[in-house]
Amino acid sequence: MIATTTQDAAESAEATHDSKLETIRNWLLEVNPEAKNIDLDTDLFEGGLLSSIQLVELVLLVEELSGHEVTADDNAADRFRTLRAITSSYLACVT
Repeated sequence: MIATTTQDAAESAEATHDSKLETIRNWLLEVNPEAKNIDLDTDLFEGGLLSSIQLVELVLLVEELSGHEVTADDNAADRFRTLRAITSSYLACVT
């Protein structure tokens, strides 16, 4: 019974993780209507998908979804470069 409960919790966390990732992807597509698809490794900066104002908005969205404050440091831009980087830095599942 406990194994099932642990497995259910892990599956629930993964579903929540996927939902948060899709929320971010959908926001990016909304602010970039010309973009057809944004995959996990699309460079959001090189692709021109984030202005400086939009980066601030994205940071606020990630803070809201993760429940944690995003702190600025030398590597902050790299953690927002791709959806994969955002996911691994702020939305990683803990199982």
